[in-house]
Amino acid sequence: MSAPSTTASSPTSPGATPAGVAAPAAVVAAPAKPAPDNVANVIAGGMAGLAGAVATCPLEVVKTRLQSSSRMQAGSGMVGASSVQTARAAAAAGTGAIPGAMYGNVVARTGNLLRQQFSEAIHALVTIQRTEGTAALWRGLGPSLIGVIPARSIYFASYDAFKLYYGSLSHARGGLGTDSSWVHMLAAASAGATVATTTSPIWLVKTRMQLQGAGGKRVYKNSLDCAIRVVREEGGRALFRGLAISYVGVVESTIQFVIYEALKKRSNDKRSGQEVPQWMSYLLSFGNAASAKLVASIITYPHEVIRTRLREPPLAPGLPPPYPNIRTTISLMLKQEGIISMYGGLGAHLLRVVPNAAIMFSTYELTRRWITHLRADD
Repeated sequence: MSAPSTTASSPTSPGATPAGVAAPAAVVAAPAKPAPDNVANVIAGGMAGLAGAVATCPLEVVKTRLQSSSRMQAGSGMVGASSVQTARAAAAAGTGAIPGAMYGNVVARTGNLLRQQFSEAIHALVTIQRTEGTAALWRGLGPSLIGVIPARSIYFASYDAFKLYYGSLSHARGGLGTDSSWVHMLAAASAGATVATTTSPIWLVKTRMQLQGAGGKRVYKNSLDCAIRVVREEGGRALFRGLAISYVGVVESTIQFVIYEALKKRSNDKRSGQEVPQWMSYLLSFGNAASAKLVASIITYPHEVIRTRLREPPLAPGLPPPYPNIRTTISLMLKQEGIISMYGGLGAHLLRVVPNAAIMFSTYELTRRWITHLRADD
């Protein structure tokens, strides 16, 4: 943020105040409000989203299927009806996953929920590859990229703009400006709500594409066909199904950014302004982002499962969606599957989002620095 500037006539300047005459009070200019570097934020955000999405797409597919309802008919190729059940059944033979009926008891006895879910996620990953082919692990990458690149561009650009805006308000009231945790919180929440609203249809299409398997009848030919059929068969509002719970998910990104900014400031304070090699800067961003995402994800994970259920397609054309709203979804899940269902796919989720966030944030910081250096060389 630019430092406040003061303007006063110099005694040697043509406009100097004559001797013996009291000089007028110096005019203090208002602190200059820095403009966000939108071009750099958009480019860096898009590159960050691209890198993270491509690197972790297989785990995104596994996570989506593990979160989905197990009520889908067998043979559909979905993990949840076929592959996940196979993975869980295989656990009974000692391959690592947990049988669904024993899930709660096993977790209660061992207290190793995450370890068991990591095992289930890895087994499901292998099962999908064997039963549906390697291409199935990249299903939904198209709409993911269509959504992730603009989403991250919008998010980082919006976050920076909101941070400067709220920071200027804080500074004007004697606060810490952009260093305030409240500023980070408000900026992250505002940016998250902006992105959730603008990209909701893309994520619904991506979820539908990932939930259909190659082992049975494919409901949608491609992403465009999916979007057209959703509008035609379920109405335009269906494209925004899950949006309300996405707003709840803004809490996750808010927690994540507050923690990340705090860790980033701590790292910068320890360096005391000293330049560090680019690889070390990348590793610091990588570690800070991974730590922030891990904590935020564990705290807010149930909303991810609820959102996936809300976006599941009807069991047959003309039927209502199996989970019509948030309240019904939570009620059905708790009644039919128990509290453990709120954490279905947590292992796969953490395996994906933690490295994804680390790759994304470090790529963002690296790209921003690269753009800055390019401009400095011009």
